[in-house]
Amino acid sequence: MKKLLKNKRFNIITVDILFALLVLFADRLARLMIKSISPCPFAKMGILCPACGGTRCVESFFSGNISKAFGYNAFFTVLIFYTFVVLTLINLYCLFDVQRLKEPIRLMTGYKTIIAFAVAFAVFGFVRALANF
Repeated sequence: MKKLLKNKRFNIITVDILFALLVLFADRLARLMIKSISPCPFAKMGILCPACGGTRCVESFFSGNISKAFGYNAFFTVLIFYTFVVLTLINLYCLFDVQRLKEPIRLMTGYKTIIAFAVAFAVFGFVRALANF
């Protein structure tokens, strides 16, 4: 088992297959969630939280309507693009051993980047909520 986990090509291909399946079924899963989940409590009060429109954003994005996805939730749309960029760089690094990508990948997936995204998410939510008043 340890040998299997050390084989980075096998691991990245496995992750790629799982991600491809997720992408293929993301719009259907989002539609199912839209039908089955109750509305956001913030939306009932007339306030858009940072995640409001996220499910419709994912559904629109993976249905091919990027501009509509951006209109539902701009932050989630940017986050989806960011995820694709990071996964592409990781694929290039792992499959083709492009050593120059090691540092950019480390920076793009490090804790400082995650904190920056969390702060941006909070600011996005605050600005979005203020826009409704």
